[in-house]
Amino acid sequence: MISIFEFEYVETEVPIDVAPDDNPTRSLSPDIIVIKSKYSTFTKANPGPQDLQLVVEVAYSALDFDRSTKANLYARAGIPGVLDVEGRRMLVHRDPRNGTYASLIVYSDRESVAPLASS
Repeated sequence: MISIFEFEYVETEVPIDVAPDDNPTRSLSPDIIVIKSKYSTFTKANPGPQDLQLVVEVAYSALDFDRSTKANLYARAGIPGVLDVEGRRMLVHRDPRNGTYASLIVYSDRESVAPLASS
C-alpha cells in the first residue's frame, strides 16, 4: 500500500473525541485515523474533529452499527469523511449536516478512490 500521508500522522485504534455532547457517554477508537500533528502532541485530550484528516472504519460483523451509530456520532462531530470497507466495496460518507451525512458514495473493488485530505 502506498501512503499519501506521512507515517507519523497515521494511527490505529486510538481514542478520538467526537461532538462535545457525545464525549461524556461515547468513546470511539476508529480502526485508522490520520491526524494533522503527531499523536504524541495530544497529552491533555484525544484528537478531535478539528485534528482529523481521515477516519477509517473497517466493518466486518458490525457493519450496521458502523453505518448507523458510529456514522451518526462522526457526522454530529462534523468529521468530513468516514470509510467503511465491507464485502469488497467501500462506503464513503461525506458532507456531515445536522448529525447525518448528506452524501454516501459506494465504490466497487474495481474502482479507485482518493481521500479529500492529504498531508
